Amino acid sequence: SQIQVPVMMVSSIRDIFAPPVEQQITPFSWLTTPEKYLVVTEGGTHFSYLGGAGEGVLPVPPELIGPDPAIARPYLMALSTAFFKTYIAKQPEYASYLSESYVKEISQDPLNLFLLKSF
Repeated sequence: SQIQVPVMMVSSIRDIFAPPVEQQITPFSWLTTPEKYLVVTEGGTHFSYLGGAGEGVLPVPPELIGPDPAIARPYLMALSTAFFKTYIAKQPEYASYLSESYVKEISQDPLNLFLLKSF
């Protein structure tokens, strides 16, 4: 409740390393700032927004990577750009991209995307 700046958190439902309820959803519910966004990737894992198999120091099995990260990366690029343009660059015309309707429009199988502002 002490955080008074805009916040965007990203969560992946199948993340076994940073479980969404404990790591993102519960902390999100504590936020009192009106500018808060929780981006949830259904079907996503901890590695959905990172590189593919074999791109790191240690190889990551495909089942831990989940669906193609090439689907998730544009989500993150679009929403983080909108967030930073809105709140850091003070360009309010980007705020419309931080909406449930926009997220629904760009969402695609097998990595469906949801945006929550409260619950």
